[in-house]
Amino acid sequence: MPIIAMVGRKSLKSKLFFALLYLFCVLGSVIFTYPFLLMLSSSTTNSVDYQDFKLVPRFYFDDDALYRKYLNLKYTDRYRGGEKNILPLNSLYKTDYPAYKDITPIYPEVSGEGVKARLTDYEHFLSQLAPEYWTRGLNYYLLKDYRSEEKMRFKDIEHL
Repeated sequence: MPIIAMVGRKSLKSKLFFALLYLFCVLGSVIFTYPFLLMLSSSTTNSVDYQDFKLVPRFYFDDDALYRKYLNLKYTDRYRGGEKNILPLNSLYKTDYPAYKDITPIYPEVSGEGVKARLTDYEHFLSQLAPEYWTRGLNYYLLKDYRSEEKMRFKDIEHL
């Protein structure tokens, strides 16, 4: 048996009640869904963009943010200081960045026929690349395996 009778549903008061009820249901679903979506997007972040709290992380559409994530993954020593340690990057490039989020990439001005030919050649290479090799960023564990394999192959720098 319904709470509001069929005859009573036609009044303005009960129509407003139903509209308010549906509004609360939609609002409740958004309120409960938002934290889960935020948790899902946070799973793709690291110490560079962890504090942003966005549903779509910035590195998906901003190349500068992706570059900062790349530097963090490439130059972070996981065993000494964790992801926030920028000392390996600063010591390698003689810079004094306080954190990875403060790095601003500098894009060189390039022009000319040689650059266009290299770009065309690179685009041709990418068109023939298998889909499983398309990725953004850097996989730290693959890089670590690659380095150890190269150390086994070439015993020292002279052989390399």
